Amino acid sequence: MKQLFLIFYRIFIVQLNALKLIIHIIKSHFFQKSDNDLIRSEMRHIAHRLEKTLENKEEPNSISTHEKNYNRLKFLLDKWDDISPNKIPRDLIWCKKIYNEFTKHRETGWYCALLDKVEKKQRGIKEIYEHNETNSQVAEIDLYQLMLGRRSVREWKKDKISDAQIELIVKAGLSAPNSCNRQTNKFIILKDESKIQKIASTVKGGRKFFYKAPYLIIVINDIRRYQFPDEIHTPFQDAAAAIQNMLLMIYRMGLGACWGSYTSNTSLILKEKKVKKILNIPSHYFITGIVAFGKPNMRVCFIPRADISDSIYFEKFE
Repeated sequence: MKQLFLIFYRIFIVQLNALKLIIHIIKSHFFQKSDNDLIRSEMRHIAHRLEKTLENKEEPNSISTHEKNYNRLKFLLDKWDDISPNKIPRDLIWCKKIYNEFTKHRETGWYCALLDKVEKKQRGIKEIYEHNETNSQVAEIDLYQLMLGRRSVREWKKDKISDAQIELIVKAGLSAPNSCNRQTNKFIILKDESKIQKIASTVKGGRKFFYKAPYLIIVINDIRRYQFPDEIHTPFQDAAAAIQNMLLMIYRMGLGACWGSYTSNTSLILKEKKVKKILNIPSHYFITGIVAFGKPNMRVCFIPRADISDSIYFEKFE
């Protein structure tokens, strides 16, 4: 009886939190004034979507598909010039760069030639040509520069990667911090091209390039080890920490990856039941992320991050 009461109590709390979230979304969309941070965030998001189009030469109707985004970005850039004509942050300089490149693409079909020139070495790495017993190349590493050098890659060669390399990537994920040492992260590696095609078609934000990947990692977590509803987001935090470790290791190894938004019980996975059936994932597991990776076949230009002065606060938010 006590267990049944606890189940109903948790269901009630989930519903209550969902109602609070709906109210918050309505208030934030209709009753809160836009501010500079929100405008900048929207510009970066739109520019990111246009940049992905510029990276994907095979996308049909790229201009007409993104005409609305293109016009919206122009409107926001003009609005920023009116608000703050004498201060253009680095991230908005990048947004203007992408806008100008997309304009050129619309007019002439132009693509950046650098996309076809693969980087020969990783940023922040000074190689020491020895190998250690974990199969990870020895090097002097400037960790911050390595982090700056890692970028999302969406074009790959068909080169094979050894199982030892894949295992090292997963070991990096397993070494990430996780909640209460529960260690619920599991990793499904896909190599089979036909299966990759099926799964890629269900990645809402990555359908146009995930199918090109020679390898996919699907991260799943056993939700029985979490206290719901209080820890409903904790499996995704555990997975995110592991994915960040894997992305850095992938870049360190001279490979390229792209992390996809791919989470259970959302519209980010198309036909989740079908995906779980294909991958034989039990019902008590959440899908918490997906990574496409392989040998890069493109260069991704550096994107400036937000200035530290605009992002750090001591003692309280201002």
